[in-house]
Amino acid sequence: MINKIKEKGITLIALVVTIVILLILAGVTLSLSLSQNGLFGRAQNAADQYKKAQEDEEDLIRQLANDMETSSGDYSKYVGAKVTGYDLTTESCEITASTSGHTEAQNFTTDPNMQWRIWDYDGRTLRIIGDPTQKSLTLNGAAGYNNGVWAIEEICSKCYSNGKPGVEVTSLKRSDIQKVSSYDYTQYRHEQSGINAWKEVTNNSLKDEKLIYFGESKTYDINNKYPKMWEDNDRYWNSGEDKECKKWEEKGTENGQISEKMTEGLSSTVFKQSYYSHTYKEEEFPNKKYYNLIFRKADGQTGTGVYWLAGRWSFLFDDHCDFGVQMEGADVYSALCSSIGSSFSLQRTVRPIVSISLNESGCSIENISIDEDGYVTSCKLSWSTE
Repeated sequence: MINKIKEKGITLIALVVTIVILLILAGVTLSLSLSQNGLFGRAQNAADQYKKAQEDEEDLIRQLANDMETSSGDYSKYVGAKVTGYDLTTESCEITASTSGHTEAQNFTTDPNMQWRIWDYDGRTLRIIGDPTQKSLTLNGAAGYNNGVWAIEEICSKCYSNGKPGVEVTSLKRSDIQKVSSYDYTQYRHEQSGINAWKEVTNNSLKDEKLIYFGESKTYDINNKYPKMWEDNDRYWNSGEDKECKKWEEKGTENGQISEKMTEGLSSTVFKQSYYSHTYKEEEFPNKKYYNLIFRKADGQTGTGVYWLAGRWSFLFDDHCDFGVQMEGADVYSALCSSIGSSFSLQRTVRPIVSISLNESGCSIENISIDEDGYVTSCKLSWSTE
């Protein structure tokens, strides 16, 4: 008996229906993939957005570089920017009466509202300057002259450090100001117009014999007393760096104090003019931001009065020489002692300046704000926790 097998096949209608369904699915797939909002479109948009983000980031980096740096490669547009993130330790400092020549000890602590601004920056080292301190330091006579620079530096280093490695705190110095000003202090000359009176000469209308020049020397056979540190440092005064600003411990003195009164000089003692008093003008600063920093005209700064600088001076008269510690903030002539033997007391504030080695300290500059002229207006210091 022969079994018959029924063979089943795809009908033409079923085949047509299948092809139609496949074509519909293909159309939908192509529509989803190739349309503007499709998979390929979205992928292309994402790629375009990523490329634009990269370009924007590169433009921002280039813009920051252009804004931060001048054509000479420095960072002058940082000068004067407000700084946050410099948190101080709470050390205090006592300046004894025998150190300052004052009648009593003077105690100094950190100013809680101290404002900081950028003094200079070279990409590796950042220096920031504080306001003049709220509390003043009083110096008097030969002891004040001898120890004044040490006392100023001691207050700055003890009260205004954050204790990080690579951070050094000193006082603002005359040499710092000289470096940012175009005024040629070596050409300074004054007219002797009477005892304890002087006048800066700014023209050539007076005869040379009436003038005393910066760096000029005079010999005194009488009225020739002097403070100890004049002999050690100022006799051959260096108009460049303030070499006398080293710690007294390096000079072998006990407890950083030299309390001697005026030392009697030998006959024919030679004194040298190392003083100049100049009323600075804004145009004498190539970067005008420094004028504001030095004379405390920037917004938000606190502290008042003339402030001490870490350096000394000597000033010649016809018959005697005066000695003092440098100061800034006003056109003021003020001595601490005289070769006649007189002594005077002066009260001034202090200005700390902090030098930060970015690599050594783990400090970085963040949150930089820039004005429409490309100057940095503010920034924040961030410190590594390692």
